[in-house]
Amino acid sequence: MGKVRVTFYIDEALKNEFYAFVKAKYDSVYGGLSREIENAIKFWLEGHAHTNAHKNFDPRLSRIEQKLMAILRIMRDQGIVQQFSKRDFEVA
Repeated sequence: MGKVRVTFYIDEALKNEFYAFVKAKYDSVYGGLSREIENAIKFWLEGHAHTNAHKNFDPRLSRIEQKLMAILRIMRDQGIVQQFSKRDFEVA
């Protein structure tokens, strides 16, 4: 498969840090940038491909909040219905 151009917006500090990493590794940003972005995307996909991380994902929640929400869904599915306050989540 051929290469395609992708345009997106990211945090400027993150971009600068990534460019510095690529420049240090390849002595130039050109050529290495695409390779390292491809590697980063592949690495991320491999880490998430065999999990249920893509189901019920809400990027606004932290990782622990997502796990708590998953536990609550399981409890609800098993018929365990109980009210939890926001404080209960914060304490947990």
